[in-house]
Amino acid sequence: MKASTNRNSLVAARTRLRGTFFGSSDTCLRGYALAVRLAPRLAAIGLSANRLTALALLLSALSGAAIATGHLGWAAALLAVSGLCDVLDGMVARSTNSASPFGALLDSVVDRFADLLPFAGLVVLVGDGSPRVLIPLLAIAASFSVSYLRARADSLQIALPALRMRRPERVIGLVLILTGAALAGDARLALDVLLGGVLVLGAAAAASSLHGLFVAATLTAATPDGVPSLERPSIFPSPGAQPQISPPESFQSKA
Repeated sequence: MKASTNRNSLVAARTRLRGTFFGSSDTCLRGYALAVRLAPRLAAIGLSANRLTALALLLSALSGAAIATGHLGWAAALLAVSGLCDVLDGMVARSTNSASPFGALLDSVVDRFADLLPFAGLVVLVGDGSPRVLIPLLAIAASFSVSYLRARADSLQIALPALRMRRPERVIGLVLILTGAALAGDARLALDVLLGGVLVLGAAAAASSLHGLFVAATLTAATPDGVPSLERPSIFPSPGAQPQISPPESFQSKA
């Protein structure tokens, strides 16, 4: 039984890593196969895929904080564990048959922020040490997340309503902020107006993304297979209808 499980996990590793740099390494294949066998045990103790996704984001944030304060060894360790959680979340979803469009959407959006946070810590480390340098960087990430969330949801056939803080709103907001800073006169006051406005703009964009995730969770929870009923493709299309594209087989894939 154990030999069969090991063989199946190694086959799964070869399938998932085929065509990648890691697929040519026997060590990487065996490590991936070990993670495949570990996934059901993590699910058994209550670590769901979404919890692992959230844990990956938390560890990435802690890694960024460690970089910002110069603790690079701790930063490396935290980031490595964060990456492991990111690998395991999809495995847990597949092993428990709980993969869903919302899980894929959440994982993809969280991955973008998990990528950013260590670099945000590096910006603080090489800058003047003031956390104010993070305001523009995090505002950029929040702004991009609105457009990315919409595009990723569309690819997963999740029909989100129109989100706020799209590019037109962000452009108008930034123009107003820059105008206010230009009229401030004093250079220090202008900088405060600029950073304060960008902070509000970024917070509004982040709130829009969180609202979009909440709506996506509500929509996908409404049906057993996680595909909103209005968007679910028909197996037997009516005469003259255009062929429907079926949803992706693995919803827990990375962006």
